[in-house]
Amino acid sequence: MSEMREGVDDLVDTFHSDEEVIVFDGHDEAIVGIVHGDRELESPKVVYSKQKIIQTLISRDEMSYDEAVEFYEFNIAGLYAGKGTPLLMDDPTFEICEPTQSAGHSA
Repeated sequence: MSEMREGVDDLVDTFHSDEEVIVFDGHDEAIVGIVHGDRELESPKVVYSKQKIIQTLISRDEMSYDEAVEFYEFNIAGLYAGKGTPLLMDDPTFEICEPTQSAGHSA
């Protein structure tokens, strides 16, 4: 579990123990924070970087950029799991890097 995920869990346990807060398994590196205290929000929500999630799908799951974007849009951005569903933000400071082909592999 990442340091950010532990911080989110601690914050929820301390201030919102009765609230439903949902996290995306396997995407702790993409957590950028938690939003709470806004009158418009029904419960605290974990905030994720869209670009960092896509990068994880490319790096960890060996997807192409197009596959990762399609997976993200259908399975993550399109998800509604109740009032604790995480928020997704564009992260203009994070550049997605596709892996380069290994030497000896032809395109």
